[in-house]
Amino acid sequence: PLTPLDSIEKRPKSIKIPMPSSHSASEQKRYKLANLAALERRIREGQAHDALGNLRITLKRRYLASYTKTNRRSRRGQKSKTRMGARINLLQKRINKYRDDYRRARSAMLSLGMKRDDTVFRPLRKEDIILALEEEDLLGQGRKQSSWIWTVGGVEDEAEPDWLTEGAR
Repeated sequence: PLTPLDSIEKRPKSIKIPMPSSHSASEQKRYKLANLAALERRIREGQAHDALGNLRITLKRRYLASYTKTNRRSRRGQKSKTRMGARINLLQKRINKYRDDYRRARSAMLSLGMKRDDTVFRPLRKEDIILALEEEDLLGQGRKQSSWIWTVGGVEDEAEPDWLTEGAR
C-alpha cells in the first residue's frame, strides 16, 4: 500500500503549496501575510515577464518556421514540409503554455492587490498573441499597431527585427 509520503515522492508537482495569493485579502490581513505577499508579488512579476519574453521568442520562431515552410526557396518535398508542420505545432503548444503561465502569474498578482487596469500586466487576449509581421500578412487588415506584449520589458524597438533577415537568407 502507498503511504502519503510515497505519493508525494512520485508526483511532487501535484503538491499544492499555500501561497499568499491563494488566500483572500481579508485572510492575508488576518494571517499577517503582507511581507510574504510582497515577496510573492515580486516573484509573480518575474514569472509574468519571463512568460512574455518566452512568448515573444516563440512567436518569432513560429513565424520563421511558417515562412520557411511556405517559402519557395526552401526545401521541397512532403517529408520536409511535414517535419516543419510538426515543428510549427510544437511551437504553438509552447505559445499556449507561455500564455497560460502569464495568465496564472497575473491572476496571482491580482489576488495580491494589483489593480485590474495595471498598465504593465494587462489581460492577455487571443488577439494580443501575434507577431507584428503576421498582422501584416492578414489580408484586409492593413498595417496594425503592434500588440502591447512587444512593448513590455523594453522590447519596443524590435519592430523591424534583424533576426528576420538573418532567418530568411
